[in-house]
Amino acid sequence: MVFENRSQADVQLAGELFEFQVDTKAVVLGLPRGGVVVAEAAAKFLHLPLDIILLLKLPHPPQPKLAIGAVAEHGAVFVNDEFQDAVREDPSWLEEIVREQQEIIRKRAILYRPHRHARDLKGKTVILVADGIATGATMKVAIWAARAAGATQVVVAIPVAAPFSVRELKAEADQAVCLDTPEYFYAVGQAYQTFDQVSDEEACNILDRNA
Repeated sequence: MVFENRSQADVQLAGELFEFQVDTKAVVLGLPRGGVVVAEAAAKFLHLPLDIILLLKLPHPPQPKLAIGAVAEHGAVFVNDEFQDAVREDPSWLEEIVREQQEIIRKRAILYRPHRHARDLKGKTVILVADGIATGATMKVAIWAARAAGATQVVVAIPVAAPFSVRELKAEADQAVCLDTPEYFYAVGQAYQTFDQVSDEEACNILDRNA
């Protein structure tokens, strides 16, 4: 399955979430930044509020391009299995990285929500939307963050993902909706004819018109 762009993917994905249209306590959260584009159609179709959930990957100090995990604005932290032993032996180096990334998240929260706070997730059904998933590490943090913030049900909704990632996310979330799981998956962009970078300005505009 190949989508023309994120807008086409979000319309198809929204149709798979029809059951949540009657959930008055549900909220749709897009993962930055492409997930916000996909999440907008779902929120409109379901007549649900839209927001962003802010997360950042945790860089490995010797190799900054290597992600060892991720952290979310609600405080949830995920560390990849291969780095768990190193963290247990000396957690101080990770704590410093987490603090640095949380400060960046704090500043981004001001950018994305200059006049409002993040939506209260306590007692809510939270629908987490991304434009696609490779490893699933960032989405796992989003799931844990939503639960830590008091969500009673967490649903993952994505147009495309690696098959093994969907299996893992189904174990973490209450429900996972995915339109396509290509057998030969190598990157999210393979599922889109147009997969341009989504700017902060575009994401902010989407959130402002759905505030």
